[in-house]
This record gives sequence, C-alpha cells and structure tokens, in this order.
Amino acid sequence: MCFLFVLCAGIGGYTTSAQAADYECVVTKNQLVTWTDGTNRIYLNRTGNKLYLKDETGTTRLLKKFKTDEDTFYDIVQVYEEKIYLKKTHIFTTHLYVYDLGTDTYKRLKKNCNVLNASGKYMIATTYQPSDLTPYPAYVYECTQTGIEKVATLGKHVSQPLFADGKIYFASYPKNGINVMHVYRCEENGDNPELLFTRKAAHRSGYIVMTEVTDGKVLFAQNDDVDSERVCYAYDLVTGKITKSKE
Repeated sequence: MCFLFVLCAGIGGYTTSAQAADYECVVTKNQLVTWTDGTNRIYLNRTGNKLYLKDETGTTRLLKKFKTDEDTFYDIVQVYEEKIYLKKTHIFTTHLYVYDLGTDTYKRLKKNCNVLNASGKYMIATTYQPSDLTPYPAYVYECTQTGIEKVATLGKHVSQPLFADGKIYFASYPKNGINVMHVYRCEENGDNPELLFTRKAAHRSGYIVMTEVTDGKVLFAQNDDVDSERVCYAYDLVTGKITKSKE
C-alpha cells in the first residue's frame, strides 16, 4: 500500500548467547507485538500495563507493572543488549524510559522524547510529532551504558525518518510547506548525509510524503494540489530514476 507510514541478562534464564543476539520486533498470530532474539521474548500485555519476559525454558516473568488509563499508554521502542526502552505517552506528551534487565531497575531517561525508529544502538527521535503531515525536528541518539546521547540532528523540518539497509533515510522540507521534498540518506549515526533527490509538487497547495524504503527503492506519494488525486512513485536507488508505482 503506497501511503503506508513506516513506524513497527542478569535475570535467571537469560543466557549469555541471548545477550549477544539482536532483538527483533515481530507481530504474533494473535496480533501481539513482541521482541525476540530467537530464544527470549519481551512484550507488553494487551492492555499495555504489564511488561513480561518469557525465557527459553518457557518461564514467564513479570518485569514491571505500569499505571495506564485512556490517556496514558506504553510502547516498547527498542531492546538493545540488557536494556528495554519504552516510551510513555500521556495525551500529547511522550517521555523515554528504560528497564535494565541486568540490574532490575527502571527509570526515565529523557523528557519529551518520542522515539520514531530504532536500529541496534541508534534511535531516531523527536521532541514531538504532529498528528498531521507537518514536518518536525528529528535527532539521532546513541544508547550508552548510562543512558542515551544525541549524536546528530537530521533537520528541523523532517518527516518519515527510518532505518533501512544499514542507513537512515528521511525527507526534509523548506520551513513553510510540504510541496517540496528533499530525500536524504546518511549513516546510522547521522554521519555523511547525502541528497538523493528533490521532488516538487506542481502547485504550492500540493504535498509530497516519503512512505517507505524497500527493495532498493524509495517510495513516496504526491498530490500536485490539495484537491488532486494522490499518485505513488518509486525512486530507484541504483539507477536514480523515478517511476510511477502501484498503490
């Protein structure tokens, strides 16, 4: 679907081999989001108020219980080494927390930190994210032993930053409007930004949004004006050519 937005140790039974493996976010058959390294599973229950670890023996442990309500909920945004990173959202405010499996401790890492995507020890985050298509500031953080450290600024007017193929891809816009889109690629730590292409809608009221990076292509959707039909395109990372794509 063209206009799909891309968002998805120390405890008994947590083995040394599991510590070295990378965790991957998967969706189970019953639509439960879980993080697994192939041996252990880390997940929130359906109501989002309990954090669990299920180890290789099949034993399930309650790690942490949270206070939630209709305005407050939690999401696991990354599991890296011995740490589980969670964002707590209350209405329009999001803070970043960490549960340390090694020390069995839980603390807030950073206020007003909404993690959008993560890969290994790197995270892309913003201070806020609008509910519409308005661009926002985006930063790259590195997970450290003591917390997280900001290592790069992707831009002040960014949309859809994501990790793909060992890189970061993101769209950048002028200060006012989203009718001109510049698509960049950089290293996972934010180094060596490279402009891939620029795309402009026919009218000022139009807009262009990057949607996904897959199969060697950057996918984006374009409306030439506010009332026009949306058209989907693909930018080929090898040839540099832009062609229409199916929805």
